[in-house]
Amino acid sequence: MLLQLKVKNFALIKDIQIDFSSGLNIITGQTGSGKSLIISALHLLMGKRNDHAQNASNSKSIVEGVFKSNNKLNLILKDFDLDQDDEIIIRKEISSSGKSRSFVNDTPVKTETLKLLSLELIQMNGQHLISDISSNHFKFSFIDSFIPDQKLLYDYSEAYKEYAKFRKHYEELNNRSEKLKEQKDFLEYQFNELQESDLDNKDEEVLKKEFDTISNQELINKRIKEVDDLFSSENGILDLLRRANISLGDFSQSFSSLTTHSEKLNSIFLDLEDLIHEINLDFPVKEPDYQRHQEIEEILNNLNFLLKKFNVVTVDDLLIKKNQLLQELKQIEDISERLVEAKIKMDNWELKCTELASNIHVLRMKHVNIICDEMNKLLAVLSMKHAKFKIEIIKSDILNEFGLDSIDLLISVNNAPEFYPIKKFSSGGELSRIALAMKSLSSIKGSVPIIVFDEIDSGVSGKVATEVGKLLRKISSRSQVINITHLPQVAAMGNIHFNVEKMDDGQNVKTLIKKLDKDSRIQVLAKMLGGDKTGKAALFNAQELLN
Repeated sequence: MLLQLKVKNFALIKDIQIDFSSGLNIITGQTGSGKSLIISALHLLMGKRNDHAQNASNSKSIVEGVFKSNNKLNLILKDFDLDQDDEIIIRKEISSSGKSRSFVNDTPVKTETLKLLSLELIQMNGQHLISDISSNHFKFSFIDSFIPDQKLLYDYSEAYKEYAKFRKHYEELNNRSEKLKEQKDFLEYQFNELQESDLDNKDEEVLKKEFDTISNQELINKRIKEVDDLFSSENGILDLLRRANISLGDFSQSFSSLTTHSEKLNSIFLDLEDLIHEINLDFPVKEPDYQRHQEIEEILNNLNFLLKKFNVVTVDDLLIKKNQLLQELKQIEDISERLVEAKIKMDNWELKCTELASNIHVLRMKHVNIICDEMNKLLAVLSMKHAKFKIEIIKSDILNEFGLDSIDLLISVNNAPEFYPIKKFSSGGELSRIALAMKSLSSIKGSVPIIVFDEIDSGVSGKVATEVGKLLRKISSRSQVINITHLPQVAAMGNIHFNVEKMDDGQNVKTLIKKLDKDSRIQVLAKMLGGDKTGKAALFNAQELLN
């Protein structure tokens, strides 16, 4: 239960402390007095964001709640390595810049920790509850609160998360596979085109050199013959050098000072002889190979075509591109294998989910009639005895986060045999009573120790309001109830009563909250009954309500 709530420098609240009790805690106050700030403060402790303006003083806002702990909550605290005790102190601090920090038992925690704790600690039911009554979450939470085996529900929830994860993974792989398959033929065509070009054995520069040589073969032959004639013919360069070399060599035998010059001349002769020999080897005189010339031309044309097609510069770039295409083709093969593996895992989790969901369906069907009977009894008490409540559960073969079932909440009015969706054929006041009756039934299971109602009783009055108050009182015998109300009949049912006022001292406007004693309570109830002018009749009626 919530033992104490402290709020400081939060919107219009300067500094308040509320000491709650077990049972039914009533909060009243005129519209705009600041009752919603109490709910907002609780929302902060539950890990929700701050939607209110910063306090005018720009001081740090502090919201602190002291809660009574239990074994389940202590296990959660242990999982987060937080101190466990008989009490849990949750604190939220918001700086003037809007940055917030969260603490549990004076240890800093993440907002997600507050959210997880709040699931086991407190249940908030605002005016949105009426609009939520047709939501799947509301309907399934209501039905499933009657299933004794809550572990079965937990096991399904965890299994469905795994199934959904692998289904998403499979769908992503499948979509990617389909896209790759669409590209496969084109990728294979490009790869084969590069593969057939035998790029590993193609040196563009060597080929260009060979092509130029064949293209100029006749000119080369002519020039080589000219050079060869100059060097090798009678009275050519080599012949003349040979004679000079012999003459100088013979003469150097008589004059030793010429020996060095004779050796140099001999070296020049030998070098020139080697040179002409190498020229003839490198550029032999031969007929042009026009067939080879055509082959090289085709190869170079193909290379140029590929370079332009793939928008690259060199043959090495084409080889890199070929390797990239090969890797993409391998990915298509790999993704097919991964797709098979993903489908196996998805199918396994689907099978497990289907088995668990079928067991849950049986349990839901087992409790439906009992729930409907109890609901109809409560609706009769809430002046809806001519209405009949019905739950329709339809099992399908398609899994969802709640199992294989779809649920419709139906209502029959004026004892008519036809049943229609609740949201369509019920007024706001009727929806409030139906929602409250559902909350009353589900609270029997004691799912959370604290239940907060924010004007859930809107749209009702008179005798119905009294019955609503009695029902809230009944719920409070099992869980602590904090109820904000505008109805005096409901307020009179509280074990403890707080009243919220907005005070204006001429300089500042601030929200105050006061725990009412019996006399103050009579005055507040009288105002709720008759307005600001509380006559004897209003005071008497207020006294009667309390009695």
